[in-house]
Amino acid sequence: MADSDIVMFCWPDLVGLNRGRSFPLSELPGRLKHGIILPPAVQALLPFPLIADPTPWGPMNDVILIPDEDSEIKVDVAEGASPLHLFMCDWYNLDGTLWTACGRGFLKRALDDLESETGLQVKSGVENEFHLSDVQPWPAPGFTVEALRLEEKFASRVMAALQQAGTEPETFEPEYGLAQYEVATSPAIGIKAADRVAITREVVREVARRMDRRASFTPIVNLGSVGNGVHTHISLIDAKGQPACFDAAKPGGVSELFGSFLAGVIRHLPALCVFTAPSPASYLRLTPGRWSSSAAAVGTGNREAALRLPPIWSGDGATPAKRLNAEYRAGDATASPHLTLGVLVRAGLEGIRERLPAPELLNIPPSELDEAERKRRGIELLPASLGEALALAEADAVVKGWFPDDLWSVFHSVKQGEIACVRDMAPEEIAETYRKYY
Repeated sequence: MADSDIVMFCWPDLVGLNRGRSFPLSELPGRLKHGIILPPAVQALLPFPLIADPTPWGPMNDVILIPDEDSEIKVDVAEGASPLHLFMCDWYNLDGTLWTACGRGFLKRALDDLESETGLQVKSGVENEFHLSDVQPWPAPGFTVEALRLEEKFASRVMAALQQAGTEPETFEPEYGLAQYEVATSPAIGIKAADRVAITREVVREVARRMDRRASFTPIVNLGSVGNGVHTHISLIDAKGQPACFDAAKPGGVSELFGSFLAGVIRHLPALCVFTAPSPASYLRLTPGRWSSSAAAVGTGNREAALRLPPIWSGDGATPAKRLNAEYRAGDATASPHLTLGVLVRAGLEGIRERLPAPELLNIPPSELDEAERKRRGIELLPASLGEALALAEADAVVKGWFPDDLWSVFHSVKQGEIACVRDMAPEEIAETYRKYY
């Protein structure tokens, strides 16, 4: 009997994983119309084989998974295996309304509110860092030709597969750490940007699997290693399709509008960490000196600031207005890319609503400032644990108010479940556990 190609309807869950249900390719036309019904409690799954308790729904009710046909990918990376064929999906109630506990729906509502109130759209591109298993027995220094060529077959297959998937890959590079790599994709507007992040991770994992390897996007492999970040670059596009971030007369070239957006992110950033760095392993990475960000600050070229303005090179004739963006560095792949972008949009919109002044640009590592100087500059350190981050979000009425009751309830329960699972683990064991699941 011949094998059947299979298709998967996926949803981005609350712990940074893509879950779903698959079916034979022959059923796709019907499934596109009718979706797949599942219990809402699947949104309460932890990264480990456990479900959070309590959930807002228990064993009751049903919701339906409906695909976004524009998100379809079909990637054929190896002989003897069916293509990686999937759709990103939204959750709906059976009456046809968007389910309020849908993470992808959370981002959609945030983007809609930003555009309806300001006429702005968000353009975002992401750098994903990961570690590859079964490295060569001799080390190759980071960023070298040797490091790339030792994994040339893997790298070229990843780039080809990402091109098939339509994610518009920009760069692939051997990173600083042993067996660490980074892949970056071109910016996209709106929800497509978050979908690209989710799809990129699955494509990289698929290529690794077909080569009998494993790729892990865990925040940190071990305490002696560098961390794996997810660097989210954000810019704003106005109603005419033009960049809205640049003003040559302002510090750092940041326009008044974009300055207010960034100020909103900075104001709420310690609370945002529970959504963008949402695992116990995240806080083994978010420490001073790791170039991963340690404080709620904006800096020009400053990799220790949570928001970094990358330097602009105009030698190719491109205008600075098209290049200026802010890089959010306090994120990793244990986060849902849709929640990450969603909370950044929400925070930025708050800043625009209040016309907050642009934050001061910090051009030294925050760790070099003593407590009094940080206080004078209004710079807060990022939380030191998932529990602390969760408490900060709980106490921030504005941030908590962005979330429908059931979405907040299940997210809170999932995070409490993760904390409980690793409470008795040593840091090295936490790092190893997350390496296996991500």
